[in-house]
Amino acid sequence: MKIIFLIDAYFSKRDYDRFGLNILLKNNIEVYCWDLYKLRHNALSNNGIEKDVFSGKIKYRVFENFDELSKSYGLADAFLIDQRSGIYKEHTTCWFQERGAIIIKLDQGLMPSSSQFLSMFDYLIILRNKLLNNGLKKTLTDVVRYIVNRFIIDSSSKDCYDIKVCSGSVSKCSDGKFEIRSHALDYDIFLQNCTERENHNQIVFLDSAMTGHPDDQKFSNPPACTEDVYYPLIRSFFDKVESQTGLSVIVSIHPRLVINDDVISNYGNREIVIGESFELIKGAKLILAHNSTAINFAVLQGVPLIIFTTNQIERKFYFFMESVSKILKIPRININNSYDNLDFFEIAQRPLSQYNKFVEKIIKVPGSPVQNSTEILIKGLKKYV
Repeated sequence: MKIIFLIDAYFSKRDYDRFGLNILLKNNIEVYCWDLYKLRHNALSNNGIEKDVFSGKIKYRVFENFDELSKSYGLADAFLIDQRSGIYKEHTTCWFQERGAIIIKLDQGLMPSSSQFLSMFDYLIILRNKLLNNGLKKTLTDVVRYIVNRFIIDSSSKDCYDIKVCSGSVSKCSDGKFEIRSHALDYDIFLQNCTERENHNQIVFLDSAMTGHPDDQKFSNPPACTEDVYYPLIRSFFDKVESQTGLSVIVSIHPRLVINDDVISNYGNREIVIGESFELIKGAKLILAHNSTAINFAVLQGVPLIIFTTNQIERKFYFFMESVSKILKIPRININNSYDNLDFFEIAQRPLSQYNKFVEKIIKVPGSPVQNSTEILIKGLKKYV
C-alpha cells in the first residue's frame, strides 16, 4: 500500500505526529511526501518543512515547477491525501484522480463554522465585516470568485475524492462515497492522555495569535487585531477575572509563536507556556478562549469554558465565533463592552450541558471506533482495496 501526502505549507513535527506517519510506516505502508511549497509561493529556496521532521523511510520530493509535477509517475493505485492550502486551477484533486490516484478527503480538522448553524442575518453581518476589513473592490472580487467556483465552474475542475474520513456530523459522511467513520485528530491526543483530571486552581487562556499569526505574516495579510488595541483590553479583562475568581491566568501561547520579553509584557507579565495546551486544560478550573481549536480539549474533558471576543475579532472571525455560540448555546463576552457585573464562574458553567452535542457535531462520529484515527484509516483502506 502506498500513500502520498501533498503539501504546500509549513509541515512540522506536530503535523508528522498528528497524521500518524510513524504508524503508517510501522504498518509497512510506503509513505511519500510531495512538497509543492515552491510552486505555490514562487520560492527559490526553503520549503515548508520543519528541519529533520522526516525520517529516511519517508520518500520526500520537492517539485520545482508544474511541468515536473505533470511528468511525475507513481500515481496509479496510490492513495493521495491532499493537505495543500492553496487554490490550484489545474492541478486539483481531479487532476491526480485522472492519473490513477485514489483520493482521500480528511474531514478531521473540523471547525465549528458550518453554514448550517448560521442564518441569513449572520451572512449579512459577515458581508458587512468583509467590506469593513477589505474594502468594496476586494469584497466584490471575493464574492464573484465564490459564486463562480460554487455554481458556474465545470465540475471537472472542482475537487474530487474517492474516500471520505469523517469526524463529526458536520462533515456529512453519508454522501454516497466510500466512508471511514473516525474522529478529529485532537481526539487521538485525548485518548493518549485520558486520565483523571487534577484541578490545579488555575485559569488557562488559549492564545490564537490574534496580533500576528504566522500565516498572516507569510501571506502579507493584516492581523485580526492591532497590538495597541488588543493587549490593553486583554490585560484589563484578565485583571478583572483574576480579581473576581482569586485565580491566576496562565497563557497557553499559540504553538507557532516564540516567547520573548515583548510577549510576556503584552500579557502583563503573566506565566506563558507553549506546547502544553492539553495538560494545562486538563488541570484548569476554567478556560478562556477566542477561536482556538484547542477548545476541543476543554469539551472532551468537561472543563468550564468562556468564549470572549473583541470588535476587531468579530470583524474577521464572526463566522466561527457565532457558530460556537450557537452550538454551545452561550453568549460570548465582548470585552470592548462593560463586563463589571458578570459572574465568570456562572458563565463558564453554561456550555457544559451542550458538550455532548459539540462532540457529536465536531469531534467524533457517533459509534466510530475508540482508537487512534490512523489505525482506523488503515483498516478502512484495507477494506477499500
